[in-house]
Amino acid sequence: MKIADALEPALVFSQDTPVSKIVSEMRRKNRQEALIFDGKKYAGMISARDLAKRTINNPDTVMIKTLKSAINKITPFSPETDPREIVETILINGYTSVPVKQGDELKVLTKLGLIGLLPKDTLKGKKASDVSVFPYCITASDSLAVARSIIREMRAFRVAIVNENGRVDGIIDSIDLLRTQINKEKSSKGELSGKKVKLRDVPASGTSLMQGTIMKVSPDTALEEVVGRMIRTKTPVVVVEDSKLEGMITPENILKLLSKQVSGVYVRVTGQQKEDVFLRSVIDEELRNEIRKLGKLLPIDYMTLDVKKFRESGRRAKYSLKAKLVTQKGLFVSQATAWDITKAMHGLMGRLEREIVRKKGKMRVYRRGPVSHYTDIKLERA
Repeated sequence: MKIADALEPALVFSQDTPVSKIVSEMRRKNRQEALIFDGKKYAGMISARDLAKRTINNPDTVMIKTLKSAINKITPFSPETDPREIVETILINGYTSVPVKQGDELKVLTKLGLIGLLPKDTLKGKKASDVSVFPYCITASDSLAVARSIIREMRAFRVAIVNENGRVDGIIDSIDLLRTQINKEKSSKGELSGKKVKLRDVPASGTSLMQGTIMKVSPDTALEEVVGRMIRTKTPVVVVEDSKLEGMITPENILKLLSKQVSGVYVRVTGQQKEDVFLRSVIDEELRNEIRKLGKLLPIDYMTLDVKKFRESGRRAKYSLKAKLVTQKGLFVSQATAWDITKAMHGLMGRLEREIVRKKGKMRVYRRGPVSHYTDIKLERA
């Protein structure tokens, strides 16, 4: 199966479209993202999660162009792109879909569409428990403001509602939150209008957002069966044992099987091809040591490191480093500049560690993930 076979029509809006209209279409077509145009020019992509993070007082009058920081300026891919490159872009940036230019038209490739590109033997012999991760959870008595806080702070798309017996009662995602924030009601003229709702006043138990039909599987269910059901229903899968929540499987969990990282931590380094072998080996060892250290603080999925070299005078060179660390507690970004590349590395990783410690201290919700000692750290240069 080729990328072109998995493409879907995109939700497309002008930047002069009010937020309420975009949200309505996202809800109606169950899409997490939409493409934004400035006239005939593609301007970027906006997601339900980014909209849900914001407090929008007048969604009927607020135009999407006023929320420029929420528009991701992602460059459209080509249908000939290696699917694994798209998978890594999605996982690193937390997208649910990406734009793909097919001829003169922009279409989208979703996570579920990418799953269809998995080699046939990828899922063979694997069980639900091999890829499931315990989700972020709230209780039925928590307000939807708690759910939004998790989505805002933890880079999550959804939360599970769990009762006192450990059973899952429902799932809330970004679209659900938007549906509550921008509550559609008919006015006296029969027109739809946006009504502001305070999420702190809406308990999870008192909302229709709790999805009554939840797809449940046991930890031993064959992963091939799970994926088939996920594609048919277009919903995440809950893993239960003795009626208690054990984990959740989302398209993201499956896509990690298609990426270059199968186990351990995958690190992609760009811009460092011309450095001598010794210096590269020093940097690689530094990366491995620091990742093992950070791995003791929280589970790590991916890291990207971009190295830029600026020769100022004579033999002296200045280095600028930028890193993205993708973890099960969110995305962390750091940068550092120094004349010595090892000092720049120390500064970069030190900032990452401090930010993780700071943010970890604020986390109120515990999320369990797979245990890893990070003995397998894969470095690739591009």
